[in-house]
Amino acid sequence: RDCLALEELPVEWTEIYRQLERKEMRGEVRRGYFVKGLAGAQFALPDALERLRAAAGSQDDALIVMSATDPANMLSLEFSLETSDSPSPLRFARTPSTHVVVQRGQPVLVAEDHGSRISTALGASSDVVARALQAYLCRPHVQRRVSVSAWNGSDVLGSAGEALLHDAGFSRTPNGMEKWSA
Repeated sequence: RDCLALEELPVEWTEIYRQLERKEMRGEVRRGYFVKGLAGAQFALPDALERLRAAAGSQDDALIVMSATDPANMLSLEFSLETSDSPSPLRFARTPSTHVVVQRGQPVLVAEDHGSRISTALGASSDVVARALQAYLCRPHVQRRVSVSAWNGSDVLGSAGEALLHDAGFSRTPNGMEKWSA
């Protein structure tokens, strides 16, 4: 229901809930409380539920790249941004051109506008940020050219991000850092 409230859809939650209950009775989905912090009943595909159970006991440091429009991303709409001055909250648009890289359910990196603006979470080590950047660049359907102009709300040139981007294969341009894929 909370995911639906973020979207502008011509359908009410009660209609969707009835359909999900039907699917539950047919064994197509399962109802429960799977994700801590989400209110109300939650529904999951049986194989997704098994993957959630397997991941719950794991101390996996895997990085997951998801679109900002993914319903699983609803808890990551705001987090503390790493800046040179002081931490400040970052809000980002739920658009297809924005991606979030999470580790253990917490955002590490946000790439907005096809990567032109990158923000990192407060306290994330440079190693984790470098891995998150690599995960973002290796996601399916990545653009052939990625051009970064801003890092944590400031110009990327001269920022901590410039060295990380250089190590990831980016080249310096007059307006930022750029990488072309084959």
